[in-house]
Amino acid sequence: MALKDDLIRGAQIASNPFRRQWLALTRAHNPGPKVLANSIPKSGTHLLMRCLDLFPGMVNYHSGLFIFGLGQTGLAGKQNALRRMGGGCHVMAHLPYAPEAGQTLAGYGFTTVLMVRDPRDVAVSLYKFALRKRRHPLRPYFASLPNDHTRLKMAIIGNLDVAYGGIGPRFRSYMPWAEHGSFLLTFEDLVGEKGGGDNQRQQQTIHQLAEHIGLSLTPAQGSDVAANLFDPHSRTFRKGVIGDWRNQFTPEHKAIFKEYAGDVLIALGYEQDMNW
Repeated sequence: MALKDDLIRGAQIASNPFRRQWLALTRAHNPGPKVLANSIPKSGTHLLMRCLDLFPGMVNYHSGLFIFGLGQTGLAGKQNALRRMGGGCHVMAHLPYAPEAGQTLAGYGFTTVLMVRDPRDVAVSLYKFALRKRRHPLRPYFASLPNDHTRLKMAIIGNLDVAYGGIGPRFRSYMPWAEHGSFLLTFEDLVGEKGGGDNQRQQQTIHQLAEHIGLSLTPAQGSDVAANLFDPHSRTFRKGVIGDWRNQFTPEHKAIFKEYAGDVLIALGYEQDMNW
């Protein structure tokens, strides 16, 4: 019963930004783990955040703090906040790899995690999400295209005129984190059966993630985290299922993807070769 109560309290904190911030501020000298939860955009950021929020003793440091890139709106401009951050806290990021970023975070005592997703699903999710969000920087561009076929095509290829380099370069800019100590996990492994995944893989991933950041979960704690993790009714999960790209890709999209980002699929283990 105590374990269930702890999970309920954790979920309440995770859903209340004021309680999260208050708790984070009281942890300035907490010796627990400091975690940078990094993800490629549209790869399951909210799923990773919720998982960490549900870990015993962990909380989102500040709901308004998000490390977006390397510049003044990202890592360079948020170093004071990161320096003050206590243990038992995590902060979310969309942060491509750079050696100086890794050195800075290591100097502040951070453990890093990188969340990825099948790049084909990311391409689909990207243009659909951009169209729904009025203030998304890519919304005018995708809205100007004649149809969804073209939108998906350009989500794969990219257009440097609108500061979007395409799926291949985006993934390649993040992947070196995994070679420099980040724990690499996938949306597909974490989402579980409710999102079209596998519950056993989900449990294994939850425990591996906890171990990487310095926590040890009992089997019961891992099961409770999994049970409370995925909410298919949440507005943050458009479909939140695996392999939706198969319903969207035409033969042309497949050919273009293989040309521009086929190597990424193989490097991340989503395909063994180009014969898909």
